Amino acid sequence: MKKKQVVIVMFAAAMAALTGCSGETGAVNVGNTQEVMASEVNAAHKQENQSATVWNIPETYTKTIGNAAFNFTVQFPENWKNSKVYKTKAERITFTKEKLEQALGKVSYDYEKWQQNKEGGFLSADDYGIMYETELGEHIINCVDLDARDGNMDKYKTNAELSFMTKQEAYENILNTLKEMGLELEDATYICYALEHKTMQSQEYVMDADGNQMEEYKKKDWNSEDDCYLFLIRQKVQGATEYHTYGTEFVRMEEGNAPIQVYYSKNGMERLDIEKVYRFTKEEETLTLLDFEEITKSVAKELENRNATSSYRVISAELCLKTPDFGSEMTPVWVFQSEEITTERTVYPVTVVINAQNGKLSAMGTR
Repeated sequence: MKKKQVVIVMFAAAMAALTGCSGETGAVNVGNTQEVMASEVNAAHKQENQSATVWNIPETYTKTIGNAAFNFTVQFPENWKNSKVYKTKAERITFTKEKLEQALGKVSYDYEKWQQNKEGGFLSADDYGIMYETELGEHIINCVDLDARDGNMDKYKTNAELSFMTKQEAYENILNTLKEMGLELEDATYICYALEHKTMQSQEYVMDADGNQMEEYKKKDWNSEDDCYLFLIRQKVQGATEYHTYGTEFVRMEEGNAPIQVYYSKNGMERLDIEKVYRFTKEEETLTLLDFEEITKSVAKELENRNATSSYRVISAELCLKTPDFGSEMTPVWVFQSEEITTERTVYPVTVVINAQNGKLSAMGTR
């Protein structure tokens, strides 16, 4: 017992000698030390949280790296700048033919028989997707070419309203019909074209295998009853556009590769093309992304590896969440659209998709 008291006295003396103060003052200094340590811990936690949720993303980007010239406005979900972004899983939503028939009405699964009477609509539904069209829809599809380079969508307007209903009313009707099919969309974005009958009549093109016009198959009596909207729809998740390689082959995130395409008239759906629809589940784990400068370096490297003798114009960049071909875990990716200019001055569109977490190439393609 006496030995323990001696140790305590020696420790107290040592503390007094180190601080050069009374025991009371020494206690205050110990408290200050604890406060400093706590402050440093809090700062470390704050820095860790910031590194996991805040990224250096410019609003516009203009720079030349190697043989690639970048010049565009960066498309980035605004809510990602001030909130956490969570790991997300995607599950493809399946359908039943009973629900499709209930939502669409009378349908035929035999195209040859449907061609004979054109009653109701023709429906094809399998693991590759859903295609439905009416007699009018069969003509409308011959009036529209969604090819980004050689199409005719410049003939139609995206800022016009048709007389039978507004775009918003048509879109809400489409969402309700999809819901009846069991394909409910929690959040989505779309581009809408107003297809006016006179323009469709002038653009209708039916050709045979050799590219010759087949006048006998054109619609003879176009009128205002045939006016319709074309909706090109993509799902959204956490404010970002859902991206996947269309049909596991088409890389470009252009209008023609929109996974949900609907032609809608006063009578309802005239043509429906659905490739994939997903249900999303948010996890608790947060995502960490690389700064945009690191991503552009990866893009420049991949383009140079593609063809070092060509030059490239990178004209757009959008941050999306990519759904994998297999599995369920989504990946944040940057989708860059670019143009390759060869030494012969030929121009090709090239899409580069970069993993936003590690900067590695996710996909590249010209279509």
